[in-house]
Amino acid sequence: MRYNRSMQVLRLPPFGYCAGVERAFSLAKQAREEHPAAPIYLVGSLIHNELAMKPLLKDGFILLDERDGDLCGQIERLPNGAIVVYSAHGHDKASYDAIAERKHLVVYDATCKYIIDNIYKIDSFTNKILFYCQPNHLEAVAVRGRENVTIIDPSDPRFPPLEGPIGFLRQSSAEEAASDAVLLEAKRVYDEVVDLDGRCPSTKLRQTNVLNVPADIDLFVVVGSKDSANANRLAKLAKDSHPKADVVLVLNREELKGMNLVRYEKAAIVSAASSSAETSEDIYEYLKEI
Repeated sequence: MRYNRSMQVLRLPPFGYCAGVERAFSLAKQAREEHPAAPIYLVGSLIHNELAMKPLLKDGFILLDERDGDLCGQIERLPNGAIVVYSAHGHDKASYDAIAERKHLVVYDATCKYIIDNIYKIDSFTNKILFYCQPNHLEAVAVRGRENVTIIDPSDPRFPPLEGPIGFLRQSSAEEAASDAVLLEAKRVYDEVVDLDGRCPSTKLRQTNVLNVPADIDLFVVVGSKDSANANRLAKLAKDSHPKADVVLVLNREELKGMNLVRYEKAAIVSAASSSAETSEDIYEYLKEI
């Protein structure tokens, strides 16, 4: 990592999509190639980045948005035999499978590997699990209803009375320090707590690189959507770790153009896992011109 000669701009790897997002787009492309003329329904936003989603929506994909209500209910209203692509963020597998079988849906499941791993950890753990996760995120929806799971809201962590060794699992995009603080509190409440981690490696690396940025950085540019959990966490982590720096979360270069950036001397760019390498490169080139 090194600075350039005008505004000093530090790029924090990795750049662009994580492996889970790449796989999600690959599955969507496969669905379109195998069904070139049919409408294809995205069950939940495939990834949380509206810029990256635009080409799919222009190509005949139809979004069933989790913000519009229960996704199971939306799937129920699809025609029999419809083609569906499940979001990368996880889903209520038992309910989806039952509906898909009954309605003869053609399914492409883009669930991220690390979310699948977390669900496996939950199903394999014989005792109660505290799942540190935003309650309305699809990762929480994917496991809500399991008798051994208690969702721990990061903004208001509360610990119910539980017995036996307790598992502690994190949302895949959870921030390390904040989740570690809640884990520490859980260890004060319960006799035995097993740390199951749960964060994806790409998330860990992006967050670690933000923490390791030099102290004299005066601007962080987080490339991502305001709908993205990992983009928002990167922005919060940048501000918490570098309180003297300004932090902006932008979808693309256009959102930077209305900002007065000439007063900044040293900037760092970090890409959310759902933002493309091309978008990050475009922002990098723009900052070099200032």
